[in-house]
Amino acid sequence: MVRIAAGAIGSASIPLIALCMAWLGALTLTIALQISVGIYVLTLGLIALIAVSRAGLPWRHRFIALVGLASLGAIVVLVLIVAH
Repeated sequence: MVRIAAGAIGSASIPLIALCMAWLGALTLTIALQISVGIYVLTLGLIALIAVSRAGLPWRHRFIALVGLASLGAIVVLVLIVAH
């Protein structure tokens, strides 16, 4: 449980720093939010890459799974942008 909490804090630290910099006036809020979204998308991609590589599938199936997961992540980001 501690490992999961540490991972969550680690993945949220860079977006939190970006938002704090926006609060202090070093960045605009738009740039800070774009950095945050980018970090979360990269984290999702890395987790998907690790999961797909450990699945023991042929490379074609791994590629299809990775593209599918990346597409779902992009759809989630687009839905969040449209919703807000």
